[in-house]
Amino acid sequence: MFEAMRMKRYAFLRAALSATLLFAALAGGARGLTGTHATRPQERTLYIPKGQEGMIEGVVTVEGNVPPKPSPSMAADPVCASLNKSGAPFEEIAVERGKLANVLVYVESAVLDSYMFELRSWMPALGSRRCRIAPRVLAMQAGQTLYFQNNDRTHHNPAFLTKVNPLFNKGLSPGDSFEVLLQRPEPPFVVTCRQHPWERGYVAVMSHPFFAVTGRNGYFAIEGLPPGDYEVVVWHEKFAEARAKVSVGARESKVASFTFKYPSDVR
Repeated sequence: MFEAMRMKRYAFLRAALSATLLFAALAGGARGLTGTHATRPQERTLYIPKGQEGMIEGVVTVEGNVPPKPSPSMAADPVCASLNKSGAPFEEIAVERGKLANVLVYVESAVLDSYMFELRSWMPALGSRRCRIAPRVLAMQAGQTLYFQNNDRTHHNPAFLTKVNPLFNKGLSPGDSFEVLLQRPEPPFVVTCRQHPWERGYVAVMSHPFFAVTGRNGYFAIEGLPPGDYEVVVWHEKFAEARAKVSVGARESKVASFTFKYPSDVR
């Protein structure tokens, strides 16, 4: 009788676990960074380029005089202070000749909901350089492995302040590195250093490969888009989100540029 009761309990627990895993699988997924997929993961098919893909490109600019930020005090770490003798101003709004850097630009579209996309071949990388997180903004695909290296002659403790993916932080001696797999799409989250509070960067984990981050010239290009209707989304750490609807035809290149006004567009 005892053996029969034990087997019945085992069968019940196994069924409950299977139901839990099935529920979790059906609940997963995200559209772009903000919505949810209309289709379940098992209904999505791998997208095969057909030679009909198009692109969206543009420039992000700022109107208005952005005042320089004061340099943070690095006296607590002599190495950091020596690496920044001429000052290390905050890079919250990096503007050069009106062009805005460190802007994440990506697309949202029902066109993408029924597909899954191969991971980009390169490994996304962050690092500590001159006691700052570099690059300031990084975007990657869900399922990619992120590489982080300490390039300074001092210790760092990078911390990923995620809300969707698991929280992560690790102490690094000079020259040390680590890799971390980020499997779930997530809006830009903060990466900071627990030893140097002035260090700050952002990582966005995307469900598809159609995104870009602007450089010093404010330019972005999102290539390989299947023909269809898109909403271009612009994210910046200080400015309010901006959006624009764009239709892309076969082998078509469209321009979608954005201008923020300082200080009225600061959130």
